Amino acid sequence: MQAMRDFIVATARQICLANEAFYQHARSDIIAKVIRCIEVNLADQRLSLLWVAGDMLYMNADYLGKLFKKETGEKFSHYVTRLRMERAIAMIDRMDDVKVFELADRLGFGDNPQYFSQVFKKHTGYSPSEFKRTL
Repeated sequence: MQAMRDFIVATARQICLANEAFYQHARSDIIAKVIRCIEVNLADQRLSLLWVAGDMLYMNADYLGKLFKKETGEKFSHYVTRLRMERAIAMIDRMDDVKVFELADRLGFGDNPQYFSQVFKKHTGYSPSEFKRTL
């Protein structure tokens, strides 16, 4: 009886571990797709959790948001904003005469350069033009 019990417990444990490994891999694949989608569509004004979940991956946005936060440690919107600001910094550094409205348009802020400047200042502590002068 004890040998049978030990066998059942060991088998159940193996099944649970295999299941966990399978679902961990599946979650990572989903998040990898989300990150690729963000990188490809960073300049698109429509880029949002709702858009990626619904139109790109056909998933529930709430579930995807929780999964993204769990795996990356960062909310989807914060991740997108951080990535946009990192790209803005690189573009300012790389380009001699880049205009704020061009940055806004290239980074998904569309025709709202004022909002882009506000977000940039919140992220870096400088306006885009002030940041350019510090380089």
